Amino acid sequence: MRFALLLEALHPRPWAPTGDGRRLRDLVDLAVDAEQLGFARVWLPERHFHEELHHAGPPEALLGAIATRTRRLGLGLGPLLAHPHVQHPARLAASVAALDALSGGRVAVAFAEPSSAIELQPLRIARSTTRAAADRTIAQVARLLAEEPFTGEDDPEGLPVRQLVPRPLQRPHPPLWRACDRPDDVRVAAESGLGALVRTLLEPDEAAEWVAEHRAVLRSGRCVPLGAAIEGGLAVTLPVHVAEDPATALAEGLDAIHLHRHLLDHHTRFGAHRPGRTRVAEQFERRRAGVGYDPAPILADPDGPLAVRVGGSIRGAVGDPDQVIELLARYRDAGVEEILLVPPVGLLDRDLLRRSLELLGRIVLPELDEDEDDEDAVVADDPEISAALARRRPIPVERETIVLPREDGVDDDVPAPPIGLGTVSGAVSGDAPVGRAGESPAGAADHGVASHGSGNGIPAGGEVVAAASNGGGVSEAIARRGAIDALRAVLARGSGAAFGALLDRGGPSLLRRTVASDPALTVVFRGMARALRPAARAGAFKGELQFDLVEADGRVRAWTVEATPLRSVARRGAAREPSLTLRLAPDDLLRLAGGRIDAGSALLAGRLDLEGDLALAVRLGDLFRG
Repeated sequence: MRFALLLEALHPRPWAPTGDGRRLRDLVDLAVDAEQLGFARVWLPERHFHEELHHAGPPEALLGAIATRTRRLGLGLGPLLAHPHVQHPARLAASVAALDALSGGRVAVAFAEPSSAIELQPLRIARSTTRAAADRTIAQVARLLAEEPFTGEDDPEGLPVRQLVPRPLQRPHPPLWRACDRPDDVRVAAESGLGALVRTLLEPDEAAEWVAEHRAVLRSGRCVPLGAAIEGGLAVTLPVHVAEDPATALAEGLDAIHLHRHLLDHHTRFGAHRPGRTRVAEQFERRRAGVGYDPAPILADPDGPLAVRVGGSIRGAVGDPDQVIELLARYRDAGVEEILLVPPVGLLDRDLLRRSLELLGRIVLPELDEDEDDEDAVVADDPEISAALARRRPIPVERETIVLPREDGVDDDVPAPPIGLGTVSGAVSGDAPVGRAGESPAGAADHGVASHGSGNGIPAGGEVVAAASNGGGVSEAIARRGAIDALRAVLARGSGAAFGALLDRGGPSLLRRTVASDPALTVVFRGMARALRPAARAGAFKGELQFDLVEADGRVRAWTVEATPLRSVARRGAAREPSLTLRLAPDDLLRLAGGRIDAGSALLAGRLDLEGDLALAVRLGDLFRG
């Protein structure tokens, strides 16, 4: 069993101008002392707007300071609020990785669902969404930390392929825990392959039941890990103050511990709070007996065995060293892996606080240091754990990705280059195709088009993703790399020649996996939408063009380009009322746009079908030239 400290920067009103800085420095000093006293870890939670409860700010900042002054002490980051409205998963993962790299691999991370109204409302978080958002955030953070590179998400709104830096030292990622307040939370943590960090105050016999539930679910078929590794332990939190005798411990620490718990309850359970006005600490004496913090039942029997609750009031680990050893040993026997001792930092005189921690380090911890190996501990080659990891959600296949400097390569007011669909109008009307691949309209260079886009309407900013091949030999891999390099060139420098080389080099299968993939087609169709804007604004065209892209297996991917006087957009899916529908293979669309196939020949050969307003098809070349 490990022993840790959970540190809150408690700061009741009235506030001194320098009070926060002093408390933060005290927390760093306290963590340095904890390492010398034999504690395994310190935890710092994330809280927002908890006015008198927590003044520590972002926990990674304070833990960074602690990391530079310690060498062995574990750094518990959290519980962190796992919701994208609080912090984007990529930034959260980067914070974890940076702290783990800085500390030499000493980080553990705990996540919590936002639950306090004082946080939910300003962060625009709906309570009904917190569990699903937490699951997704944890999974995203774990993958960002473990994968090199992160292979993206199949959800169109999900995170794209990226390489997270810096990299964490621990592989595949630091241990991941989930904050738990109810038995159901422990089940959810186990089903997710996460350690259970219990914030509810449990008696040792209650803790044994929660431990058994966590272990049973973790080793059942219900465990589908969110991370790339499983954390199998359960931790409990316990308020603490130790003195030479029980009466002194209660006289010194009980009121401070009760006030700490009352501040927590006020902000997270029942408090009616007026931001910037309510003085919670001043209300404490008037309300304590009615909210579970009456000292009388505890003071009536100071010398007996410790219990978390006595006569409806909270005691916790407040007593002499022998009492605290006996209580902590019962948690150890219950199977608890880690105990987070919670001293009332900021509410107790610093000398009294340090004396309490010295007694813990000098007398209590050594007595509990001779643990036998836990036969139920998670080990890497455990068949049940291996089976659980095999049930983890499938990770998208590795993809080649090209990210360009700008997401929007063509400004709204800059004429877009031709999309190359003039060949369609030529096929219908009998006229010659308009222009060759790579050519820009007259005067385009004067407007900056050459620096912003390709001669085929493909913008220079954006992202192209291609699924990596799982076979095909060396020659196909070389061809694919050449195709991707050529596409990078055309998108980055507007090189029509490079685009032509790309089309000539790749067969249909390769093109479908590279430039005919959904991300690449997004770039192409957005280019079409930009090209149509001048015509739409001039009233030459208003409506929807539908492109039915037919795969080799007969499946159809529909895309729509819609033009109105106010906007022109491209989107996946069928049009509501298409003015014209073009049906062709995705690689043929690219070859048509690049001038590598003739639209008339494509129509005669059955590679291109038109449905709808054929007169509009005749005008497409002029419309796209704007």
